Amino acid sequence: MDTLKENWLTEGLIDFEYKKFVLLAYLSSVKKHFKEQKLYPDLAELIAHYNLLQSLALNKTRFSESMPKYIQGMDFKNFLLHYQSAVQDDEVMEEIEKILQFSIPEIKKQMEEGRSIYDFIEQELELYPLGIQPVDLQYGYLFLRNGGDNLARVYEYRLTIFERHDEKYRGIHTRYVTSYTTGINTTYESMKMTLIREAKLLTVPAVYVAGYSGSVPVWETLLPIAKRALVKHLSTM
Repeated sequence: MDTLKENWLTEGLIDFEYKKFVLLAYLSSVKKHFKEQKLYPDLAELIAHYNLLQSLALNKTRFSESMPKYIQGMDFKNFLLHYQSAVQDDEVMEEIEKILQFSIPEIKKQMEEGRSIYDFIEQELELYPLGIQPVDLQYGYLFLRNGGDNLARVYEYRLTIFERHDEKYRGIHTRYVTSYTTGINTTYESMKMTLIREAKLLTVPAVYVAGYSGSVPVWETLLPIAKRALVKHLSTM
């Protein structure tokens, strides 16, 4: 099982042993990916599931509202539908409570394993600007180097700002451009000049280099970590 539906807890048969089987099958798949050092999208999904279950466990009213309902009656005068929860049995609610008590620590354990891998790679990641940087750092290029290979992957990046809950957040969008084989005659500086020339840029763009000494999956791990590290760096500028 590669993914776990957002409403897996309340969808279908509400039975502790069944939900336990569903969850453990999903976590087994995640654990396999983590052993291969593939963090995304699993780590983000684990965090989302953990936060949702924690919220449901702490907020019984919200949890009750999330349960399936059926139409009990209609108010034609006020054009309203009256709903009643499809779950009335105390034993069912007790079953859900058992599922929550089992699921939250299991998801947390797997989430922390993923975070430890993330933290280690982020700590070992080397990120630095290449050459003279422009005033505007919201747009530029990211050179990504993985392990001991001589391949430099080039991504165009653009920072975005979005608001949520009265707070501003920075996001980043990347687009793969090309790859270069580094060597004596192909340095990061020469790559930068080639990009400027081929893109016919009138100004020198911001360019950052992100390198990791180990070898990890690029799409599932290195690129997402490098992107977050770049956002974190630029937010301090």
